Amino acid sequence: MIIIKENGLALYFEVSEKNNLYFYGIKDESAPEPIIEDAAKANCTAVEIRTTGANTARHLGEKSVGFLCPELPEYISHEAIDTKIGKQYVFNLKTSLLKIKLNYLFAKGCNTIRAWTEVTNISDTDVGLEYVSSFALTGLADVKKQAVDLDCRLMIPHNGWCREFNWSDLSLGEHGYHFNQVAATNRIYASNTGTWSTKDSLPMGCFYTPSKEEAFLWQIESNTSWSWEISDSGNLLYLRLSGPSEVYNGWWKKLLPGQTFESTKAAVSYGKDFDTALAEMTAYRRLIAHRVESDRHHPVIFNDYMGCLNADPNTEKLIPQIDAAAEAGCEIFVIDAGWYADASGWWGTIGAYEESTERFPGGFKKVFDHIRQKGMRPGLWVEPEDIGIGSEKVAEFDDDAFFVRHGVRVTERGRHQFDMRNEKVRAHLTAIIERLVADYGIEYFKFDYNIDAGVGTERNSDSFGDGLYESGLAAVKWIDDIQAKYPNLIIENCSSGGMRADYMQLQHYSVQSTTDVWENRHMVQLAAAAPTGVLPEQACIWCLPRTEFSDAEIASTLVNAMFRRIHLSGKTAWLSEEQKAILHEGIKVYKSTRHLVDKLLPFYPLGIPSAASDQKVHCVGFKNEDNCFITVTNMGDVREITVSLGFKPENAEVIYPTSIPCKLSTTDNGLNVTLKTKQGVVIKIK
Repeated sequence: MIIIKENGLALYFEVSEKNNLYFYGIKDESAPEPIIEDAAKANCTAVEIRTTGANTARHLGEKSVGFLCPELPEYISHEAIDTKIGKQYVFNLKTSLLKIKLNYLFAKGCNTIRAWTEVTNISDTDVGLEYVSSFALTGLADVKKQAVDLDCRLMIPHNGWCREFNWSDLSLGEHGYHFNQVAATNRIYASNTGTWSTKDSLPMGCFYTPSKEEAFLWQIESNTSWSWEISDSGNLLYLRLSGPSEVYNGWWKKLLPGQTFESTKAAVSYGKDFDTALAEMTAYRRLIAHRVESDRHHPVIFNDYMGCLNADPNTEKLIPQIDAAAEAGCEIFVIDAGWYADASGWWGTIGAYEESTERFPGGFKKVFDHIRQKGMRPGLWVEPEDIGIGSEKVAEFDDDAFFVRHGVRVTERGRHQFDMRNEKVRAHLTAIIERLVADYGIEYFKFDYNIDAGVGTERNSDSFGDGLYESGLAAVKWIDDIQAKYPNLIIENCSSGGMRADYMQLQHYSVQSTTDVWENRHMVQLAAAAPTGVLPEQACIWCLPRTEFSDAEIASTLVNAMFRRIHLSGKTAWLSEEQKAILHEGIKVYKSTRHLVDKLLPFYPLGIPSAASDQKVHCVGFKNEDNCFITVTNMGDVREITVSLGFKPENAEVIYPTSIPCKLSTTDNGLNVTLKTKQGVVIKIK
């Protein structure tokens, strides 16, 4: 047995008599060693690689197990390496064709493993790769010994446009998996194909066993295609995490002699339940997330789009919005879409990014000067990775600049997808950013992305999926180049809201747009659940007050964003003085607590809010050793809400809003709070 212990975690490996490497599990280091029957050990392979033409070992269906590539890898050695974010253990394996490195990095200060696989062709012939696991673990449960449908549960974060962060929590049977006497051919899985990495699901999941007080929470760090699956191998449940594959995503890679392929990275956090595993994942994300010094104090952002100017800005409309944002205490003002096109339409003409003289007859600079005069930093919307088919710039590029399939340029909603590997494309986009920074002093960019270009491109690629994967990597490399040139530039990652809310993107961007939702009744649920998928300090939450809102509902829009990031918009400039007072109070409270945001860990006293249910009460907490805050919002009828915390608070007080009555008391196990319809509060607990 090879036991590796770091940061309170233990990983269990064994080398068989035939010199194959088995991986038995992740446990708390104080827990008993996992017991795997000898007959089941052969199912616990530490890696899955499928090469073209290789045999398979079992009756599999489309499961990602039992691959022989062309034979099971032989264990050679393992070693430890110190890195910036933790200690990395590397297992060296080989077959007759491939050298394989399995990487397990123990992230500093948290119970999280980052895993990935490197494959090198050591033969004198080409090798076709069809599947490479980033992380392969067998032994989540023994399906013959456990009542799987009752005892093991799987949480999946469904993610759709305006329905982001929508978790389900079901037994394996409810997910459609049932073990039979031999082996299931079906599996529970989630997958994404295309340039919108989170259009159907976040690249995450959580498997937990309440009776064992054990939870595995994972994320796959891909901004294009990815997959994970759970099923059985022998009598044991397995988990497989990967980037693109041929079966799931149309990905195939021709590995030339001497060439190396590095898989997508994945991370797995271990805890006793979802909340503790999420705390570990949050700590890990803070190690890898991109941040710039100019964003460290979490400035309050106003964006003129949602429920405000709605991509129809001009000088006359913007001035009162700028004034209202400054009065509210905003520190960044972002001009969203439409600024470069005349009133005839902005969607299909993106590409040149030169201001519309019709919209700004006195010059665009006049608007940015006014933003600075009001004490705010200027921001601007662009959408760099695609180009409108009506743009005059399209003619400047040949087919190598775009995604092409079957000899035809991919067109999606009046746009062509740029291939970000193309040097001319990157130079064109860099020149746009340089010009906008030089001409207008832009300090914040919202990089939007409103199409999904599908399975990939055939140009300069081994497969459609290969071109997609490589273009995705090139896109974030371009972001790094921009950040290197402008180290204090804040860049927001937006893809029709949260359609690329993944941690490949968020290792390179400062903040993340979470949604395009504009109705507060939906925003409440989504905002509460957002910290499950995105760091609180990166999660931009729309605060969209409207003139018809009650004072309580005005306050609830700010409660949504407390201990996350404020994106103020809506009808801020049209509010009454009384409504403005409620709004301004919320921003002052936010500023008084924001220094804690990147030190607090989210937790869910009432469970994760889900849009799939008719849930009326939404609650999320944020805590560390010294502080504890609870945000609670009631979207139903007046009710008393019991919040179980597992301890008796010394005291509790509502810190926002202070002018709206709220009945609050402590109990032996937490809080009781009575809220009226559409009322939200922020409670500080000691």
